[in-house]
Amino acid sequence: MKHKTLHELLSIQSGSINNLFSYKAKSYKGALLQVNKDFKEYLKAKFIQQIPFDLRPREKRKQFFYFVTREGAKSIDRLEDFKQKITKSLNNAEHESMKFDIALSFTRNFPNYEFSFNYKADLGGLKPDILVEAKNIFDHTKYTFLVEIERKKEMTRIYRDKIYKYNKFIKNGLFTKHIFYKPKILFVCSNLRYDPYLRPQNYNQPEVKTQIAMLYKQFNYFLNVIKSESNKYYRFIPFPEFTKIHEEIWRIPSGDRVKIID
Repeated sequence: MKHKTLHELLSIQSGSINNLFSYKAKSYKGALLQVNKDFKEYLKAKFIQQIPFDLRPREKRKQFFYFVTREGAKSIDRLEDFKQKITKSLNNAEHESMKFDIALSFTRNFPNYEFSFNYKADLGGLKPDILVEAKNIFDHTKYTFLVEIERKKEMTRIYRDKIYKYNKFIKNGLFTKHIFYKPKILFVCSNLRYDPYLRPQNYNQPEVKTQIAMLYKQFNYFLNVIKSESNKYYRFIPFPEFTKIHEEIWRIPSGDRVKIID
């Protein structure tokens, strides 16, 4: 596909060079070669623009976010998808980056689906990090995903802070008040010690292995805590698996692994 990077950036609305890395590259440096080249070309052509910030980021590749301009959207015949970006705080750049990683994983791993990503959805007081609408381009099958990016010091707080709240909303008719299709609530879990800017090409580094081991230990303990929850709506993965969301990796409270789209 010509201008693949531009298409992907427009689809997820915003992203950094780090977000748009190559899944197939063998090294981290190699994973950024093409996107670095593309961003330089697009900036020169004014096809993309850096999102203004009110707190200067420390790491350009990871914390400088960009969006596709009107000219860029027009160049790939997607002007209807153009959305103007406004100044946003980067106090929580890690969380923003994780959201864009998940959105991009949907677009890359489910090529037979069209996606829309709503990062500002408000479902009567319930505000998921991403409301994802998916539609199969052939048979028009639809899915709705409410994505929660959870980065906690203690993962058990996910139950107190989010699952308990979701249970109340579901009981009060969350999925009958809104037009959702085969709705699922997806929790992408991490702890504060894990660096969310890490890419799979970094996972074999000794210090990263230590971070991942600690994360999985906490994640597995958390799953044990919530094992009595309903399997109907809830799905969970640890964040390091973000590039594989199309696979049978999503844990349900009973402990089994399932796919989110068959």
